[in-house]
Amino acid sequence: MGAAACWGLGDWQQMQTFVKCIPETNYDGSLYRSVLALSSDASLLSNEADSRDMGGKYSTSALIE
Repeated sequence: MGAAACWGLGDWQQMQTFVKCIPETNYDGSLYRSVLALSSDASLLSNEADSRDMGGKYSTSALIE
């Protein structure tokens, strides 16, 4: 329940805390770990794109959200 709330709020650090308590073999544990992995990848892509001055109207992070 806490992991789901953190997902909705986009609080990835707190979500990691809750997910650590859910077994990896559990459906919810696998789902939430996948969500964390995807959010981490999106953050990395966003930071990489923002570090380049592409001169575009929209940042990658705005498009992801």
